[in-house]
Amino acid sequence: ERLPDAMAAKLSITPSGAFHLTLEDAKVRTLENSIVMDLVTTQIVAKRNTMQAASKDYLPKLVNEFTYFHFDHDLGTVVKTPGIFNPATAISVPVINQDAPMYTAMFVQPITPLLKVREAVNITAADVGAASAQKRQARRELTKGVEQLYFGILATQQIKVGLEQAVAGAQQAAEASKGPDAQISLIQAQQGLLSANSQLVDLMVQMNQLISLPPQTDLELEQPAAPMRPFSNADEAVSAAVATSPKIQEARTQVDKAEAAVRLVEADYVPQVLVYGLYVDQGSVPAIQNDFTGVGVSASYTLEWGKKNDTYRASVATACLARQSLQKEIQDTTLSAAKAYNATQQAEQALMYAQKLAALNQQVPLPQHDMTALKAELQARLESGIAAIKAEMEYRNALVELRSMTGLDE
Repeated sequence: ERLPDAMAAKLSITPSGAFHLTLEDAKVRTLENSIVMDLVTTQIVAKRNTMQAASKDYLPKLVNEFTYFHFDHDLGTVVKTPGIFNPATAISVPVINQDAPMYTAMFVQPITPLLKVREAVNITAADVGAASAQKRQARRELTKGVEQLYFGILATQQIKVGLEQAVAGAQQAAEASKGPDAQISLIQAQQGLLSANSQLVDLMVQMNQLISLPPQTDLELEQPAAPMRPFSNADEAVSAAVATSPKIQEARTQVDKAEAAVRLVEADYVPQVLVYGLYVDQGSVPAIQNDFTGVGVSASYTLEWGKKNDTYRASVATACLARQSLQKEIQDTTLSAAKAYNATQQAEQALMYAQKLAALNQQVPLPQHDMTALKAELQARLESGIAAIKAEMEYRNALVELRSMTGLDE
């Protein structure tokens, strides 16, 4: 799918030279340009073609065969006539002509093998379902990753603004006071700003790679609306996660595949019955008609020394393992969803405390005559502000994890 024209128009270079990018645009472009999504899509196409090929075995097989032999002479003779009323006479009649062409058209319709065909189709259909589940999981991971990266860039940009203000304040203090303390504070603030700039550049490069832009493109992001917790309790989150989990869906398809394999082995115990219809046009044997038609049926059963039983027991064990894997995946998903919900709750409380602390630090009056106390208070304001920004980013990331796990963003 390509970007709609309206959306493509939004993704443009702003007058300031920055590339304007919303969160939704970032997700769309990431999915559109992802090699991983191309791979899983191609895998689905391949599995679907395999399933369609397996379903063709329901139809009768049409066989067309032409043979031609040229011998050094006619083969075989009928020696003589009966000789009841006339003397017995030897007549040379070939059993097979020297030139022996034969054309046969035959259709073969399987009867009992259709049981195997049905299970083979079920097995390939399970492969298609597994590939579809893998595509959903890849989409979730990509979307979650780009959202968390987007929030990381926003948080780093906000921290950078605070550090730039701290550097400006430290610069003024260093110019007003030539003491080493002021110079130390300035250098420390500059080191913090340098680290934030380096981290921001790395995050920008990662985002540009995901959305297929040049690595050094400057991005202008939008602050998303305030996040809201989507579930009121852990049970709701767990139910949504189990109902929408691609990994559970894939595990279920493996159970379906294993059970179909058991039925496929069971079909080996049934005799193989085939129905035939044929037309023959021949010039090889003079004693029979040049062309004729016929119908027939065949039944066969192969006795093996316990191989069918061993194969059946192995397939039953494989199906049991698949069901156990499904139960384990449900348990793992349940535990992960409960943890994700609790982590979101804790991150929300941590954000509330961090914001209150930052607000209270802003309300503390700045000392006018005590430079040591002034420096300490400014540092406390800076640290509490940065802590609030990080707490918001962690809360948003926890929400992204929870929403991704429960399928709310699909």
